[in-house]
Amino acid sequence: MEYSPPPKPSLTVCVKAGRNLKLVNRMTASSDPFCKVGFFVPEFQDKSKVKGWISQQLRAQPKLSYVNNTTVASRTLQPTWGGRANTFTFEPPPVRDCIPMGMRVEVWSKGRSGKDEFMGQVVLKPQEYARTFEAWHTLTSRPGKNERTTGEILIAITANNMVTTSRESMAPEAGYGRPPSVPARPHSSAGQAPGVPGQVSATGPAPAAAPG
Repeated sequence: MEYSPPPKPSLTVCVKAGRNLKLVNRMTASSDPFCKVGFFVPEFQDKSKVKGWISQQLRAQPKLSYVNNTTVASRTLQPTWGGRANTFTFEPPPVRDCIPMGMRVEVWSKGRSGKDEFMGQVVLKPQEYARTFEAWHTLTSRPGKNERTTGEILIAITANNMVTTSRESMAPEAGYGRPPSVPARPHSSAGQAPGVPGQVSATGPAPAAAPG
């Protein structure tokens, strides 16, 4: 029998739209939003006993790698993206030391003077993006920063031959954010355990009690 190598995993991310985004430019009563789609390595560090400047550096979120930018939507708080220019395929999805990286989608307003302004972000664990779904995600601020964020962005993800990671490795101290706010059209399979994409439930009926 001829050996056939297993299909390679792939991940396609499409940023489709935004709504009720933050107002940045008060002169035009609007913003010029675009998104940065990238991946990062979670940092597991005990910050409880560290103070001062070093503590601030540890609280800063990890830098993005494999970054792709969407197009700029001019003068709008309700941007529409989508299409090939705003769809990015990673084949295979990024890993570091054989561990899947976290995904972060940052929303920025394009600065007319050259300096862009942060508007919010969405952070996804590998176990959250390793499935095919489309959902609105609430924008959050960066850790350790007092930032006002508003609005949501619509992200569509297509995952092929992806393997999810364990819950234990995706603890909050790793720098991950909230799950999707309003899931839309999630793809599920029979026997899937609730809350764990792609994991088949091994729960069955309780065994019958032995006769007394």
